[in-house]
Parts: sequence; C-alpha cells; structure tokens
Amino acid sequence: MKLTHKAILVLIPLALPTQAALVFGGDFEVYKPGTGYTVPATFGAGSFARGVGDGIQLAGGTISYGDGSADGQNGDGIPDLDLPGWETIQGGNDLTNNGVGGSTGMNIFAAWGGDGRIQTAGSLGTILGGETITITAMVGGPDTGPIQGPLAFHLVADGVQLTPTSLVDPTLPNGGAFQMISRTYDATALSGSIGASTKIVLGVEDANNAGNRVIFDDVSIEGLPVVPEPASSLLFGLGAVAMAFRRARKK
Repeated sequence: MKLTHKAILVLIPLALPTQAALVFGGDFEVYKPGTGYTVPATFGAGSFARGVGDGIQLAGGTISYGDGSADGQNGDGIPDLDLPGWETIQGGNDLTNNGVGGSTGMNIFAAWGGDGRIQTAGSLGTILGGETITITAMVGGPDTGPIQGPLAFHLVADGVQLTPTSLVDPTLPNGGAFQMISRTYDATALSGSIGASTKIVLGVEDANNAGNRVIFDDVSIEGLPVVPEPASSLLFGLGAVAMAFRRARKK
C-alpha cells in the first residue's frame, strides 16, 4: 500500500506580543500642516503652541519646516503644525522644544478649575487575556516649585482606568531632568477587561492648584498583542504546513 501525505492549509491570525515601542505620536514631534506627517517642523527659540491634533496655530513665536518653505508665524490665523496621535480630555497643554535632548515635548499644566489631561486618539489594541502590559514615558518636572497634584499616567480599557500591578513614579520637582515613569498590568489586572480597547491617558490631576506643570516625552507601550497583517498570517501558515509535512515524510 502506498501512503500519501496530504497537507491542509489553515490560516489562523496569530497574536504576537509586541516589544516596547513608541505609541503613535509618542515622541510629540510636530509636522507641517497638510503633509501627512512627512515634513518635520521645529519651534523657534521661545516659541510654543497649544493643543493637539491637526491644524494647530502657534501661540507664540515661529516654526520652521523641513522642506525649506516659509516659517509659520504666530497671529496670522493660519494653521502652523500638526501633532498626530493625541486628543484633549481637559485642561491645557503646550508644545515646545522642552523634550528629551531638546526635542519637542508635551508640557501639561493644570488650569484654574480643572486638571490637564490628554489621551491617545486611537486604540492601542485589544486585550486578549494572559498578557502583561507595561506603559512608560519620560517626565521632567519644573525647575522650581512642587507638583501639588498627582501625575496622570494610566492605561484605560473601554474608558475605564485600570489598576496597575506595579509602578515607578519619579520624584518631582527634579530641576527639569527627565526620569522614567511606568505602569505594569499583569494578566490578573487585565482579566476583567478581555476584549476591551486600550488607550493611554497622561497629564496632571490637580483641579485646585493652577500652574502645576510636567513635561512628557517618549510614551511607549510593551506587551500588547497584535494580529499580523494578512500577508504575515499567510507566511506563518505556510511555514507551519511545511514543518508538518517534513515531519510526516520522516515517519
């Protein structure tokens, strides 16, 4: 009797754990408006803007563009920059060259009567169960004066703030030096949120002490599973079939 080997191709989307990576817009770099985030923009000395998203106008000074076009100017009523990846929840924020190594950073401040917070504009992914997720950022405190309220740095699932398993909080003020802040959520902490969509919220939680500020930069996430693109799934499926076929031939 002649034995034949038959292979059946079954494509199953595989969830792969991610390594630590910047969230979209997590470096707070800004771009010339209307260029699809391809032409970088740089604030002039002492210049700044307020807001997140596309079509932001300068609140002071100038901004130059990587394509050599004319600088954006404060007060001309024309959009000067785009900041991708974030949306405002409440309060105020400044963008200027105060980030890590002189890069653009997000300066969050508490306004009278409310805290200052922003969140990632789109979902970072879905909680599948069994994973451990860690979010990190670099934060710089003011040169002088205390932060009266706690920092906001949370992972939220379908709008619900999750309780971290462990955390690292810097001591502020710290003379403007950057330190890491992190939150880790293990499988137990995430077990009640399986299937939920995730976002990161950051800022200053301080409704009573106006003027408190903290600078955020380099916001990253690690451990959130992702599903490969269809082409990647096909490669994984073909590889699995090939390995199974080789084992069958050796028997």
